[in-house]
Amino acid sequence: MTSLFEINIELSELGRSAPITVADHVFSYLHMLRDAADFSLANPSATTTPRGDRTFASLVPEFEKLWASNFRFQEPLEPSSNVQTIATAMRKFPPHEVFIAESLILEPDLKTYVDVVRYLTPEKAIITVSLPELNSHSMADTKEEVFHREPWFDIRYSIDGTSYFIP
Repeated sequence: MTSLFEINIELSELGRSAPITVADHVFSYLHMLRDAADFSLANPSATTTPRGDRTFASLVPEFEKLWASNFRFQEPLEPSSNVQTIATAMRKFPPHEVFIAESLILEPDLKTYVDVVRYLTPEKAIITVSLPELNSHSMADTKEEVFHREPWFDIRYSIDGTSYFIP
């Protein structure tokens, strides 16, 4: 089974010139989040870490309120999307949870959240950088061997190896 967790970042001019540095900062934050999650699992009633940061466990009630607020004030879906969402939910959830299961946190489970955060590592990441400059570069580049070609949509792309060292 494969799941995707997506982070979209709109880059400034400085960020556009150094997307790997931006990715480093994201992974540093995720590393800090994993540490806070592990601390929360070991100390579930603690509200702050030894460094003075809030623990992961102390954020869960805040997330619950945020999800409830987002659910209450969400924009209505297009009818076709709404039907598709409901039909999918009817297969996955009991009848009394069909409309709320994917929008509200019904039973917060710190261990599950920690398990998810532990998967957010550089080794498991797929980083996609989409910039107009890169597109014009790839279109103008005549060295065909530099780029792979996606067969269905005839899209050219390249793969660069990166190595992240995050303490």
